[in-house]
Amino acid sequence: MQKSEIISEILAYLIEHPDAQDTLDGVAQWWLLEREIRCQTRAVEEALSELVANGLLVEVKRHYSTPLYRTRRTKNRAKSRGRTQDRQEKSAT
Repeated sequence: MQKSEIISEILAYLIEHPDAQDTLDGVAQWWLLEREIRCQTRAVEEALSELVANGLLVEVKRHYSTPLYRTRRTKNRAKSRGRTQDRQEKSAT
């Protein structure tokens, strides 16, 4: 990150948190990290939406909670997973 970007990020943080104060380490680790996480979260959300739209991921909606994302499961894969679990259970006994 360039110095001008850091200055902008610090000022933006202070606009959102006018009473904030911290040490050099605190500013670097918390103020700037918080803003980076927010930007990353938006980018990840866009990427997930695209993956779902292209059929590469499935969005599993849940009641009263945020969705989960996973690969699209196929019948063969589910059967294979069941056989693996059966083998593990048999070898444990």
